[in-house]
Amino acid sequence: MLIAAQGENSVIARIQDRGNGDLLLKVSNTHPFPIEVIGYGRKPDKSHQDLSSPLFVFSNPQHQPPTYADLAVPDKTKYLFYRVAGIDSIYTAAIVDWQIPTGVTQRQMMFGDSLKSNELFEVSGNNILFKKGFHVSQNDITIPAGYQVFFEAGASLDLQKEAAFISLSPVFMLGTEDNPVQVFSSDDTANGFTVIQAGEPSRIEYTRFDKLNTLNKGG
Repeated sequence: MLIAAQGENSVIARIQDRGNGDLLLKVSNTHPFPIEVIGYGRKPDKSHQDLSSPLFVFSNPQHQPPTYADLAVPDKTKYLFYRVAGIDSIYTAAIVDWQIPTGVTQRQMMFGDSLKSNELFEVSGNNILFKKGFHVSQNDITIPAGYQVFFEAGASLDLQKEAAFISLSPVFMLGTEDNPVQVFSSDDTANGFTVIQAGEPSRIEYTRFDKLNTLNKGG
């Protein structure tokens, strides 16, 4: 079952700077699933100005320093409008005039330099492919920077025994209405599906996330 929005403070938008008639925002997402910022406005109703290109913001790992996406909006903007991945409803987030303190750094994670094809995915050059079918992982899946990660329509990934999916590369989950991509945890223990500082937007279409929790790894 797809999630609903989790309260008014699930998406945090903070003014970091002003310039040339714009507000320069830092946007953080505390939902367990990605969100797509689609527009902005001066009032918290559903009438808003669409962004020329929606901003995709992945879930912020639990117990980690916040991660932020950058967004510029007109100076008088008071609210952002967004959707949770897989849900058509539109939600609002108030913009807060509270600058993020400098010097906050994200905890480093260790990733291997290269990957090889295995029973979960195929590696071809800089492309990683999760093929159509059922895949189970009881170990963390960590993707270094420099790759593109693809999930075919009909690919199903079950993360068990506290396994996490963590990627420093963009993810493209290309499901269809009749053949969605599914990422879930059959034993309810997964440590989330997280994409961090991928360098370019990811793309998610017809994808279901279920029972994943958020990233909670020690160290």
